[in-house]
Amino acid sequence: MNWHIENAESLMLDNGAFSTYNSGKKFDEKGYYSWVDQYLYAMNWAVIPDVIGGSIEDQKELISRCKLPKHLSAPVWHMSLPLSWLEEIADNYPRFCFGSSQQYWKVMSQEWQDRADEAFELLDKMGVRPWVHMLRGLRISGQRWPFASADSTNVARNFKNRGKYRCPNEWI
Repeated sequence: MNWHIENAESLMLDNGAFSTYNSGKKFDEKGYYSWVDQYLYAMNWAVIPDVIGGSIEDQKELISRCKLPKHLSAPVWHMSLPLSWLEEIADNYPRFCFGSSQQYWKVMSQEWQDRADEAFELLDKMGVRPWVHMLRGLRISGQRWPFASADSTNVARNFKNRGKYRCPNEWI
C-alpha cells in the first residue's frame, strides 16, 4: 500500500465484497470505512459496500449508510439489477462501478456483452459521461465499452507470484 501511495496517480479502494462473498464470511463495514478513511484524498476513491446478488433495497441500504463524499465514493450497479437502478445511480453519482453478477457473472459471455451494451446505450441516451469502473474487468480494457478504469482480482490475489505482478495476459 505504501508503494501505491507514493507512486500512483490515484487509488481505487475496493470494499472486498467479492472476496467476502466467495469466502462466506461476514463483511466488516465499520472496519472498511475506518481503513479507507486514511487514504481518501485527492484522486483516491472508495467503492461503497454492496451485496453480491442482493436487491436494489439491499444496495440502497448500504449506500444510505455511506458517509463518504460522492466525489470520493462509488456505488456498484450489479448488472443483474434493472437498468432503472443504473439510471438512478448515474443521476446521483459522478462515478460508479459495474459488477458482474447472477446471469452476467461471466465477464465477456454473450449475456454479459449484451447487458453491457444495454447499459452504455442507456447512459448515452441520458447524455451522461460518468466515470465507470469495471470490477473484475482488467482483461477487457480497450474493448468496445468506454470503461474509465478496471481492476483484476487476479492481480490482487497473485501479485506476489514469482516476485512479479501477474496480469491476465502477461508479466509486467
